[in-house]
Amino acid sequence: MYYSFKSTPKALSRCRIYQLQQPSILVIAINAVAPGPMLTELMKGYYGEDVFTDHYLNQMPKKQLLKMEEVARVVLFLSSELSDALCGETILADAGRVRLNP
Repeated sequence: MYYSFKSTPKALSRCRIYQLQQPSILVIAINAVAPGPMLTELMKGYYGEDVFTDHYLNQMPKKQLLKMEEVARVVLFLSSELSDALCGETILADAGRVRLNP
């Protein structure tokens, strides 16, 4: 179930791009962000801070957990004109975790 929820934003962004290919006045770029593990209040309550940190810290190349502010900067980038060349992309904001742990 977890993986189906993780793949939903990517699938939705691709689906909407095909639907929006019709000529229109408003041009919309649809992109998604796939964040890595972050120690949020929800994760603290579910796993406990020590268990969560011990599990994910060794999987992170820089040996530090991702912060919500770092993911927010990716969203800010996608909201700006700097991302005009992107459409239908899913930006992996996980501080290199997936590359280190394929």
